[in-house]
Amino acid sequence: MTCERCGGFAIDVSFSGGMTAIGAWKYEGSKCLNCGWVMDPLILRNRVAQFRPRGRRASALPSRRRTRTGAEFVA
Repeated sequence: MTCERCGGFAIDVSFSGGMTAIGAWKYEGSKCLNCGWVMDPLILRNRVAQFRPRGRRASALPSRRRTRTGAEFVA
């Protein structure tokens, strides 16, 4: 397997942690032996979500709100 970052050699690894009375977590991923870059399911899901279109309102630039000064309130 090749690393997407540097093109080096990547291996499959198991990540685990959070050993508490409540429970623990464990998942599979890959790690590059050259640069140390890690790719796991959570990282991949976040990268995909980053490039997904979010709809019309979310992609629009924020509107500029006009603030009023004290002189504008006097009629």
